[in-house]
Amino acid sequence: MKFVQVRNIPSDRIKCIVNFNNNIVCGLHSGSLLIFPLNTGESEQEKTDKNIVKPSKTVQISKMALRGMATTTNLIVSSDDGHIHFLDNTFKRLRSLKVHNDFIRKVRTSEQFIFTCSDDFFIKKISNTNDEITVYQGHEHFVMDMQILDSERLISCSLDMTLKIWNYKTDLCISTLRGHTKGINALAVYGTTIYSVGDDNCIRIWQNNMTRTITGVSDKNLDHIFVDNDVIFTGGEDGHIRIYDISNETLKKDLSIGKRTWDTLTYENYLFVGSDTGLMIYKNEKIKIEHFCTTRGILTIKGKTAYINDKPVFTVPEGQINITSNNKMLCVQSENFYKVYSFLGYREKMSGYGQACFLFEPSLSENDSVKNEYLIVLKDNMIKIYHDLDEKFSFNVPFDQFRASFTHIVNYCDEGFSVYDFSGNILLQQEISITDCYVLDKHVVVLQNDLLKIMPLNFDEFNPAIEIQLTAPIKKGLVSQNVLYYQIGEKLYYLLPSGYNSCFSSHSGKLLGKDGDFLILEEKKSGSTDNITKITIDPMIKWQLSPKTNILPGRERECLVYLLSQKEEDLALKLFQNKFEVYLELNRYDDAFQHASSADEFAVLAVNYLKQSRFKKAARCYQKSEQFQLSELCQFLSNSKIGNQTIIGNISKISQNENAKDIDNLKEFIKQNEMFGLFEAYHG
Repeated sequence: MKFVQVRNIPSDRIKCIVNFNNNIVCGLHSGSLLIFPLNTGESEQEKTDKNIVKPSKTVQISKMALRGMATTTNLIVSSDDGHIHFLDNTFKRLRSLKVHNDFIRKVRTSEQFIFTCSDDFFIKKISNTNDEITVYQGHEHFVMDMQILDSERLISCSLDMTLKIWNYKTDLCISTLRGHTKGINALAVYGTTIYSVGDDNCIRIWQNNMTRTITGVSDKNLDHIFVDNDVIFTGGEDGHIRIYDISNETLKKDLSIGKRTWDTLTYENYLFVGSDTGLMIYKNEKIKIEHFCTTRGILTIKGKTAYINDKPVFTVPEGQINITSNNKMLCVQSENFYKVYSFLGYREKMSGYGQACFLFEPSLSENDSVKNEYLIVLKDNMIKIYHDLDEKFSFNVPFDQFRASFTHIVNYCDEGFSVYDFSGNILLQQEISITDCYVLDKHVVVLQNDLLKIMPLNFDEFNPAIEIQLTAPIKKGLVSQNVLYYQIGEKLYYLLPSGYNSCFSSHSGKLLGKDGDFLILEEKKSGSTDNITKITIDPMIKWQLSPKTNILPGRERECLVYLLSQKEEDLALKLFQNKFEVYLELNRYDDAFQHASSADEFAVLAVNYLKQSRFKKAARCYQKSEQFQLSELCQFLSNSKIGNQTIIGNISKISQNENAKDIDNLKEFIKQNEMFGLFEAYHG
C-alpha cells in the first residue's frame, strides 16, 4: 500500500472525526465543529485529490472541547461540560442534554440507546424515546472509549487497565478482560475481533477467549485505533499513523504526521487524520499487481518493478502493460512503446515506438522451431517482421491493430480487417464491425460483441462463415495449438477451427495464459494477495485435435457425439467396436437392428420404431427384448384397420408418454382414445 498526502488543512486541534450526511465533520478542542462537504462527483473530472472536500464551514457547539461524535438520523456530539448535543442534517442544534459531571470521552449508539463514557468513571445508557438514563458503574478510572459489539453487548475500556463487556439489555457487567499493563485509551471492533491500545504502547488483540499482542508499535502513548477494509490504523502522542495488514498483523506503512494524532477516518481510498494542527488527507495509491504468463514462468509486475520467481528483473513504464515471450526473450508492451529483454541477464535488446509481440508455440517440431524467433511490430501503418531481432519482411497496412499467427497477420480496426501472409500479400478483406479478432489456423475469428464469426481465408458463398451466438461478450481469449480458449463470466470455453465449441470448466479467476496442459488463472480473494491457479485442460480437446486412432476411455459417448457432429461417420464406425451405438446415434435403425445384441438394445430400438409408426419392426424388437405383451400390441397396431392417420396421431401420443414402458401403462393410455375398444377386443 502507498499513502500519499494530498491535502493539509490547518485548524485548531481535532479530537474526533465522523462522516455525516456526506460531510467530513471534525470535533475541535475549541468546542466548534469544522465541516467539510465531500465531493461525491462520480467522474474523475468532477472529483480530484485536491477537491475531495469542499471549503469548510464552522458551527459553534460549546465553549469546551468536543471529544466524541456519533451518527443516527441526527449528529450527536459530546462536550467536556458533560452535555450531548443533537444536530439535524443541516447542523442546526435541536437540543442538548446534561449527562455527566466531567469530560465525556466518547458517544456511541445502538438502535434503541445512546451510550456515553466519562472521566467520572461511569458509562451511561440513554433511551432514545424518553431520555431515561441508566448508570453503569464498575471501572475505577476514566472510561476512555467503548464500542457496540452486537444487539445486546457493549465493550468499554479504561485507564484502570481493564476492558469490560456489558449486557445492555440486563444492564450487567458480564466480563472483565485484563492484559494491558497501563491505561487503555481506545477500542476498535472488526467482525468478532476486539482491538485495544493504550499507554503501554502496544496493540492487544482479543479473539475467541484468547489475547495476543503486537509490540513495538510506539515508544509513546497510543491514543486511537481504527480498523477498516482489512487494515489497522493506530496513532497517538508520537505523531505517527501506523498501518498494519490485518491478515498477518505486520506493519505495512508508517506515516509521519509531525504532531499528535487523535482520530482517523477512511472514505473510499482516502484517509483523514485529525491532529493537533488540523486535518491531513492521504490517498491510498494501491500498488497495482499484474501477472503474465511467460515461457520462464509467471512474471509479476508490482508498481514499476517486474519480478520472475520473486526476483526483480527490470522496471516497466506506467500504464497498460502486455507481455509476450519466446524461449529466449520477452517483449514488454505499454501504450505505444515496447522493449525487448533477453532472459539471459534480462538485458534490454531492442526498443521502439509501436505495438509489438512475440509469436511462440511450444508444440512446434524441431524443424519448425525457428518460427518461435518471430517478433511482429506495427508502427506508423507498417508491419515489420523480425527473426531473431533481424528485420526480414515489411509492408504497409491501413489499420492500427493486429493479431498474428505463424502464417498470417490480421490488421484490423472496428470497421473491418485485412489478412496478410508474411510477404504482405492480401488473402482476405472484409468491411465488418469488429470488437476483437483472433487468428485460428486458416480462419479469422471475428467478435461482434456477443456474436462470434469464424471466417475461412477462402471465404465466399461456397465457404461461408460459421456464426455462434454467445451468452455474453468474451472477457479474455488466447490462441494456442489451433484452439481459441476464451472466458465468459466464470465459464471457460474452447473453439476449434471447425466451429466446434464447448464449455469445459468454471472458474472465477482471470484467464492469464497457457502452460503445457494447464490454463493459468489469477484469482483475487478478499483479504489475501493475488493467487495463481492452474486448471487442467480437458483431455477431450487434445483428442479432438489428434489423428484419432482410438477412443478416450470412459468418454466414449462424448467422442461419438463429437465425431458425428463433424460428419466423421466412417471414422466413428471404424473406432467403435459396438456399431449399434453409432447407427442408433445416426438414426439408422435398420443398421442398428443388424448389430443389436442385448435385450436393452432391442427395447431402445423398439421405442424408436414406434416413433416412426413401424409397428412390425417394433414388434420384432419387443419379441427379442422378451417384452411379449408390448410385442402383441405392436402386432395389433400393424394389422389394425384403423386409418393410418389415426394410428399415427395416437402413436405419437404413445411415444411421448414416458411412462409407457409396460402393457398396463399403455392400456391406461389407450383408454383415453378411440383405440381402446379395438384393443379390448384383441387383447382382453
